[in-house]
Amino acid sequence: MQQDQSIQEQHQNKCIIKESAEFQQFNPLGLSLFLEANCQQEVISKQLFAQILKMIEDKFLELEQRLDNREEIKNINTQLSQFKPQEQYFTQKENNDTQSEQIKQRKFSQQSDIDIYSPQAVQQQDTQQIKSQKPLRSRSQAGRANTELTKTDCKTKSNEEGIMQKIEQFDKKLKLLIEQVNKMSQKESQFSKKIEQQINVQLKDNQDRLIQNEKLFKQVHSTNQEITENQRGFLSHLQQVRQEINYFSQELTRISDENKITLMQLEQNYIELQQQFGESKNELKLQKSFLESIDNDFLMILKKFKDLQNDIAKKKFNSSQLQQKLLQ
Repeated sequence: MQQDQSIQEQHQNKCIIKESAEFQQFNPLGLSLFLEANCQQEVISKQLFAQILKMIEDKFLELEQRLDNREEIKNINTQLSQFKPQEQYFTQKENNDTQSEQIKQRKFSQQSDIDIYSPQAVQQQDTQQIKSQKPLRSRSQAGRANTELTKTDCKTKSNEEGIMQKIEQFDKKLKLLIEQVNKMSQKESQFSKKIEQQINVQLKDNQDRLIQNEKLFKQVHSTNQEITENQRGFLSHLQQVRQEINYFSQELTRISDENKITLMQLEQNYIELQQQFGESKNELKLQKSFLESIDNDFLMILKKFKDLQNDIAKKKFNSSQLQQKLLQ
């Protein structure tokens, strides 16, 4: 038994891998496959749970960043609302400026033959240039506002698509984890069945040996009875039979000792198997609790995602109203 324990400890030491930053480059599925390939079954649940928690924390940080971006969008909307009355003022001013420019151009065409190089004409040209620059500025400001609106719409759409893709990936990973847990439970059940079969086979072999030994003992006893009945004619034969009896008795004691040792080993193996089975049950319970916590976290993420969708829909509706008002 000590040799078996030392062999198991050596095997475990060979299979052990130190926890380091190398695990961080794997996703949960790749991590589980890597650890199963390297016989690191005890660390699988811990590393998977840590990776899943890390993913959930990253997603919460992304959601917080999205919520922070809401304030920036509100500031942009306030700026757009400030630009709106100015734009109406500039449109009215443009119409008035165009009318005044047409009148001035007519007057200038009438007076061009007389005062082409007069200082009054030069001043009129300067005022016309200044007035023509004002509507251009207002148009550039409105264009910037429109580009900012389009950028915010594109960002919200890309954020929605990214969140949907991440949620789908998270669903796939959860399904893969559930499949792996089911496979582990199946493997454990198969292992326990194999061990039970081996124990039953060994018990049957021991019973057969005991039956054979009992038959031999009965045969020896019958020979002894025959010898006692025929002591006179079989004295020489009695000595030989006694020698055979001694030999058989020694063999019986040896076999009984071997059977005792094997039974003790079987009992110890059975106790160890029960302990391993209990540990595997505890691991399954832990994995179930981990999955339940993951389900709860996933439900929270879905709730937050629905809230984000509602906020995005409101923002789209507000942006569409702003665009309609700007177009009007």
